[in-house]
Amino acid sequence: MVKTFWTDEERELLRELCAQPLTWSQRGRRLGRSSNSVRNQARRLGIEAVTPRMGVETTPEADTAESTSADSISCLQAWTEYQERLETRPGWRELVEHAKRGAEIQAAYRPDLRRATRRIITNKPILLVGMADFHLGSLYTDHDTFVSTTDFLLSDPRFYALIVGPDLETSFAWFRSAEAVLNQTLPPWLQIELYRQWLDEMLPRTVAVCGDNHTDERLERGLGDIGLVWRDELPYFRAWGILTLEVGPEGGPFAQYELVVSHRYKGHSIYHDLQPALRMMRDIYPLADAYITAHTHQPAHLDGVFYPEARPLKPGQHFIVCGTFKTGGDLFSLRNSGNAGVLGLPTLALWPSQHEMVYFRSPEVAVKVMGDNGVV
Repeated sequence: MVKTFWTDEERELLRELCAQPLTWSQRGRRLGRSSNSVRNQARRLGIEAVTPRMGVETTPEADTAESTSADSISCLQAWTEYQERLETRPGWRELVEHAKRGAEIQAAYRPDLRRATRRIITNKPILLVGMADFHLGSLYTDHDTFVSTTDFLLSDPRFYALIVGPDLETSFAWFRSAEAVLNQTLPPWLQIELYRQWLDEMLPRTVAVCGDNHTDERLERGLGDIGLVWRDELPYFRAWGILTLEVGPEGGPFAQYELVVSHRYKGHSIYHDLQPALRMMRDIYPLADAYITAHTHQPAHLDGVFYPEARPLKPGQHFIVCGTFKTGGDLFSLRNSGNAGVLGLPTLALWPSQHEMVYFRSPEVAVKVMGDNGVV
């Protein structure tokens, strides 16, 4: 029987043997252990061993025999320890409980990489405006409308922007000609600088930004599979994300709204079929209050995408598509939607303290209906 655990008596004998001019093999034979085991135990205990005197007679044959014996004992010891581990390893039910506990710990301390929570302190309803497809740098963009829209949103403290992909003219991997490059009114780096400065000004009134099929390629190359980054406490989703908005007065109570935002879903184009894209968004998180997407250049409130019986958990869900700042001559919108791109800023009124959502087709209509008192 090979020994595996050291007793106090063995450790005391090891100290005595280390004080004598013996080889490790000789000490191992006295203890019934391999030379490696004895040497390692001495190191753990911090014992300095006396080396044999020069006159000790050893022969190559003896050294070889001692080495072979030590190797045999070492292999047998390893096999014995392996058998002991097999006998004491936990059963599958115990391992399931261990995995369950690990999942609970990760869920509690590691946040979802595609979920963010924002809290807005207010006593009045807020107006959440969906903005997408800026296309700054395109000759078809209505630049004056972009500026006037920005000024209009900043003029009323009730407005908050949800940017569902700015879609700048900065990536051309899918274009078949150089026309898109030659028609740029600003080179890519200046478009990015323009958008960066604009976002700096909008930061206090922006709840989240979602990546898109243009600018998101750069973020994807730099961040890999990371789904959410933060900039100045502003969540930036890569391709899609879940945003929880808490709206209420200082100290609460807060009304909680769940929003799924997406500009594209794993590369599947919304151009070809919008409804399956919305169904994919619905499958990401079926309990959202609103699904807000873009990419088609056509604003829409598709409340009839699902029949009420198809969404029994939350019958009042909203399905919203944001438009673009391209307003004419946009051949892409003509080819895919049958008409030129139309500016679309769908707006949701979210009430504080109590859960209530109302859809408006534009921020101007929301202000006209809501008035100054926030009453519909």
